[in-house]
Amino acid sequence: MTLVPQVVDAVSPIPVVASGGIFDGRGVAAALVLGAVGVNLGTRFIASKEAPAPQEWKQAIVNSKSEHASKAEVLNDITPLPGTAGFQTVLRSLPTEFLTEWREKHDEARRERVCAARSSRRRRPATNTSAC
Repeated sequence: MTLVPQVVDAVSPIPVVASGGIFDGRGVAAALVLGAVGVNLGTRFIASKEAPAPQEWKQAIVNSKSEHASKAEVLNDITPLPGTAGFQTVLRSLPTEFLTEWREKHDEARRERVCAARSSRRRRPATNTSAC
């Protein structure tokens, strides 16, 4: 939120949409007061009644505080988001068994992704990922 006024000043007259950590009316009001023309709400909508997420996920989001989320860097090694490589984007997540398991296999995930990329450029499957 602290960067909103700086970004607004730097890119004016281009409209700025604030994002990240906004989950209630106070956050929306703060972003607008700081110069944003709108806000982007993401995680907050997962906890809504209308969202097709499992109830336990919704409850976990509602019960969590911001400090419970941690960077999930290994997700980019498993399946990088399109267009994020140049921005060094790292997603944040609540702790899960999946993330715990793959954080321990960080190097393996990266190696498999690199091998898959190489084999797709060669148009044949990678059969021996340990030596690709």
